[in-house]
Amino acid sequence: MRSPEALDSGGPSHAALGAAGLRPMAREDFALETVELARTLIGCHLLYRGRLLRITETEAYRGGDDPASHAFGGRTRRNAPMFGPPGHLYVYFTYGMHNCVNVVGAADGEPSGVLLRAGELLRWDGDSECLVSDSDNSVLRSSAVGPGRLGRKVGATVADSGMDACSPGAAVRLFRDRSAVRPAVGVSTRIGVSGGEELEWRFFDSGSRLVSRHPGGS
Repeated sequence: MRSPEALDSGGPSHAALGAAGLRPMAREDFALETVELARTLIGCHLLYRGRLLRITETEAYRGGDDPASHAFGGRTRRNAPMFGPPGHLYVYFTYGMHNCVNVVGAADGEPSGVLLRAGELLRWDGDSECLVSDSDNSVLRSSAVGPGRLGRKVGATVADSGMDACSPGAAVRLFRDRSAVRPAVGVSTRIGVSGGEELEWRFFDSGSRLVSRHPGGS
């Protein structure tokens, strides 16, 4: 697995996020069945090299029983991070232009990937010590709606695949909000898959406009 990198100085520190009521997620927080983890991550925060967003949409992908998963055909060099341990990243390049960020769950050795499909970009107001919505959210092409846009906004690359997001001081960490009421979570089938189309493994913040438009209308 890739060794952790230092947190960029341009974003909020872990201590500052803690003061705002955010708790860094530990290994055991990710060691959930993949579909359950995908639901749990709605409303959590992703800090990616100083860029912060609140997760508003995810999709679950498992292994041998999921024909839409990159791990369906077994372990390869590319998909190796999906096999654990939980709490690592799996980042893949697609359509010749997009880097898509996944969070690994389940048990070590059990393939798992939760695709981060959308998020609300946040910025740190150091004077008032609070998180505020970023102006980029108002323009779809500049937002983090869609897994390709999300990956681009946080600066993800395939070199990040395998990174441990549970390591203290790592460049990428996920946080739970200890103070806010959990958002109402909507459920639908996944978007653009070529297998397992009937599985309702897409989750989204039903109160947020910053989610993908589902072909089925949700």
